[in-house]
Amino acid sequence: MTQTGQSPLANPSAEVFRCLIETSRDPFFIISPQQGFQLVYANAATREFLGYSAEETLQLRVPDWDPSYTPERLEQLWRELQQRGSLLFRASARTCSGRQAPLEVSLSLLELEGQGYMAGHFRDISDSLQAQEHLLERERELETLLESSLAIPWRVNFSTQKFVYIGYQIEPLLGYPLESWRTYQDWADRVHPEDRQAAESYCSLETEAGRDHVLEYRSLTQSGEVVWIRDAVALLRNSKGEVTDLVGHFLDVTQTKLAELALRRSEAHLRTLIESLPDLVWLKDAEGVYLGCNQKFERFFGAPEAEIIGKTDYDFVDRELADFFRKHDRLAMQAGKPSVNEEELVFAADGHREIVEVIKTPINNAHGDLIGVLGVARDITQRKQMELALKEGLETYQSAINTPGLGFWVVDPSNGNLLEANEAYARQSGYSCEELSQMSIPQLDALEKPEETTARIEHIKRAGFARFRTVQRRKDGSTWPVEVVTTYSPVQGGRFFVFIEDITEKKRDEESLQQHRNHLEELVAERTAELQASRDAAERASRAKSEFLSSMSHELRTPLNAILGFGQLLEYSQPGLSELQREHLQEILSAGYHLLDLINDVLDLARIDAGSVVINPQPVAVRPLLEECMTSLGPRMEAQELQFEPLDGCALGLFVQADPLRLKQVMLNLLSNAVNYNRRGGRVHLSCQQPSDETLRLMVRDTGKGISQHKQPQLFTAFNRLGAEGSSVQGSGIGLVISKNLVEMMGGQMGFSSEEGQGSCFWVDLPRLEQAAEQAAVKTAKPADAALPSLPGCRILYIEDNPANVRLVQRLMSRFAGHQLDIAEDGLEGLERASSQVYEVLLIDINLPSMSGLEIVQRLRQLDQYRQTPMIALSADAMQSEIDRAKQVGFDHYVTKPIDIPAFIRLLESCLAKEVGS
Repeated sequence: MTQTGQSPLANPSAEVFRCLIETSRDPFFIISPQQGFQLVYANAATREFLGYSAEETLQLRVPDWDPSYTPERLEQLWRELQQRGSLLFRASARTCSGRQAPLEVSLSLLELEGQGYMAGHFRDISDSLQAQEHLLERERELETLLESSLAIPWRVNFSTQKFVYIGYQIEPLLGYPLESWRTYQDWADRVHPEDRQAAESYCSLETEAGRDHVLEYRSLTQSGEVVWIRDAVALLRNSKGEVTDLVGHFLDVTQTKLAELALRRSEAHLRTLIESLPDLVWLKDAEGVYLGCNQKFERFFGAPEAEIIGKTDYDFVDRELADFFRKHDRLAMQAGKPSVNEEELVFAADGHREIVEVIKTPINNAHGDLIGVLGVARDITQRKQMELALKEGLETYQSAINTPGLGFWVVDPSNGNLLEANEAYARQSGYSCEELSQMSIPQLDALEKPEETTARIEHIKRAGFARFRTVQRRKDGSTWPVEVVTTYSPVQGGRFFVFIEDITEKKRDEESLQQHRNHLEELVAERTAELQASRDAAERASRAKSEFLSSMSHELRTPLNAILGFGQLLEYSQPGLSELQREHLQEILSAGYHLLDLINDVLDLARIDAGSVVINPQPVAVRPLLEECMTSLGPRMEAQELQFEPLDGCALGLFVQADPLRLKQVMLNLLSNAVNYNRRGGRVHLSCQQPSDETLRLMVRDTGKGISQHKQPQLFTAFNRLGAEGSSVQGSGIGLVISKNLVEMMGGQMGFSSEEGQGSCFWVDLPRLEQAAEQAAVKTAKPADAALPSLPGCRILYIEDNPANVRLVQRLMSRFAGHQLDIAEDGLEGLERASSQVYEVLLIDINLPSMSGLEIVQRLRQLDQYRQTPMIALSADAMQSEIDRAKQVGFDHYVTKPIDIPAFIRLLESCLAKEVGS
């Protein structure tokens, strides 16, 4: 009970509650605001804390234990408690002993019997505050320590990836403001681009593995400079072992890295220097254990440096040689200075031998303690060989100067005196060696005067060498011819080394040889005259052959022009012919074309023999060319009921290096033979193979009679048809010869295989090409038109002396309306007509009376009206040389007789179209 009233817990209903509070170890109290904020109850724990008795405690008011609580402040506190119902705050209490104890107070609003009280408990927080103060002091010490350290601390929240803390030293180091370090990405963005991916990947892997880690990388400052950073990272975990934060510190290691790089460069330069030496270089410790070596030493032991280091000589060479090496190691270490010796080494890498000069030098550290031995071995094999060669040279020199029959001098070039002479010269001259050493060249040479000797000496000194002939005088006054070889050496003030050979027998042999040579020259002159005559005869024969072929071609083609020309005109008049007449016409045309083929084959063979065939190699697509050849022979195969086996995938997409026109000529010849010499109802098979990566083989196989074994060697002989002359198959026996020559001129080969009664297979091997960038197209012959094309009206002058050729062109042009065709029978008449009237096209024969067609064109091209006019040569001369000459002098086109009428009309059509356009 207080003096003013009874305790709120004094009634019986609260007795149980009072007992529980009284025995609690936590201080509990009740304050009555109505009684001046006096304690009306305090449990034993409260009394014990304050140090007062029960009666003394209940006499206390709040200001008695905490003077800072004035009446006004207490009233404010009471109002807040009434509003909120509970309060938690810090206060202090003065105990009976006078100690001011800091408290953490918890108040609750208590109402009993209609009256309000402040009920609460408190906790002494002296120890807690002291611990906090100690912790703050430690934090301040740590901050001071970190700030004075070169390391820059940092902390990042693991889940948010945000910087919790980073030392202010980061700003002067990298130049970025402290507030700009917000997240992990800010750090990553400032890592050097070349190191960024590796640094991020390493940190991520180590963090995921739960490991602390250290890494080094380059960072870029705000101004773009490079700074090397060593980053030590530790992982902070909560009570569950989960990573909550990453902490660490940055350390600027730029100077260290630069020093390391400089050291590496220095080591690399030193290593490069050692490796560039042609010598063997190695280092051993005092016990003979290898510490390092260069690449050439690796070749000696036949092992890499990594396998040599840590081992001794006994691990690589036999004991005797290893003992030899160790002996000289010890000698160098005992002497305290370099020692030199020679050794012969056998290199384990390739077995070659070298004689080396070895220098072994003891190596000491800065304190003078012996580290080991540095060895350098230099290859002196060549030097040894030179020494041996010099020794052998001296021996050879002695042998040379004492060669029997060969004189030798050593001469002083300053005066021509002999310094030395050998026994052989002494015997030849009759003087003794002592007498000769007192003589000079003019005393011994029977031809030279002293002034001439002086001039020769100066010449030899400049040239360094001389060889000449002269005559020597013996002691008895007789002479003998000699050949002198002199070499000048500038050593020891200059010396002449002179070899003197007695050429008495040689002179006699030379005179005899000269007589034989004169005789041979007479024989050669006679033989040369005979060969010249033979060559002239051969050239005349060659010219006669060419003239004969040209004449034959001209004489045969002229009548053929009429036969085939008028035959073609009849062919275009077939509706007016009877069936029998058409058959006769086809026989005429067939015979004419066969005769033309024979003429062309003979000319081709002549061109091949003369070497005048021009081959134009280029990439040729094989499949289209084969298909065209098969198509052109289709009608003939149908007539003989032959069957072409399908090409399937033959040569699809393949190319060869060849002249497309000549290759087509060859394949048509082989296919024509396969058709002509086949049996009715047989087969022709065209296929290809690849004998190698560089070759493509085209094969034509038939099911004919084949070629007997004894006739096969004669197959490629000109004009030899192997007995087929009496058969119904037309031919000249030179088609295969021409084909074989053309294939070989295209860089290929041609061959065959045949079995009598089974058929034959002919093959052509040509260089294979990879697919060309622009596929070569095979020129396809334009099929004959069913009807001749139309021509625009024009004026044409035809200069021709052969009446049949004139009538053919007149009949041909009569089929076209609106044309004026004028005829001139010789060159002069042609020039007069061309001068009096302007023509759109001129047709001119080459071989004309009074004036050649070549001269006509040259004259007409000088006239303004004929500078661009189309001029076409119509000639029976099919020699390529004549065709080239005609185009050089001014012809636009060259048409050989017999003319192909459809092609001729198309040519006229093209010329007239250009003339109209111009």
